[in-house]
Amino acid sequence: MGLLVSCSGKTNSPTPSPTGSYNQQQTERLYGSWKFTYTIINTYSDIYKLRTLKASSVTPGDYYLEGVNGYNTPVIAGYNSQYKNFSLYDPGDYIDQFYTFNFSNTTAVSGCYYLIDNSTDRMSDCYSMYGNRYSTGTASIEGQNGLSKLQIQQQLKATFQPGTENTQVRRQYEALKALR
Repeated sequence: MGLLVSCSGKTNSPTPSPTGSYNQQQTERLYGSWKFTYTIINTYSDIYKLRTLKASSVTPGDYYLEGVNGYNTPVIAGYNSQYKNFSLYDPGDYIDQFYTFNFSNTTAVSGCYYLIDNSTDRMSDCYSMYGNRYSTGTASIEGQNGLSKLQIQQQLKATFQPGTENTQVRRQYEALKALR
């Protein structure tokens, strides 16, 4: 499935377009509104709206979607042609959140959730995650319920137990972070 893309490279709508490359079509599968859920000590869910398609300036031939999280702060997601999977980068003041995943079906994904401590640049072990697209619309964003993002990040940092870093995941993280 492709998306209709304007001359500026921005996604106009989720209208299928047969003209995109394989890598572009893979990234376009992420278009819409998502809820990602993971468990560290407690279970958390994050909301993402992925809506603006752009060509990667870091990896020629790859594409990514710009969007926002539940606090209306920018995020980046896309298909990684080198590792044949998808990833989402959600930068934070104290901790960056990073997901790697694959599709289970057209509206569900599963994979790993990672924390990157910005003060030490250390990456956590993989925490199992799953996600569901609940809408193809992206016009409005719902606020997160419960704790503020700062409070969640502080709680996560308090429980942060970095493990042996996965080099492949680190490379994917750095590639999306460079697009910011």
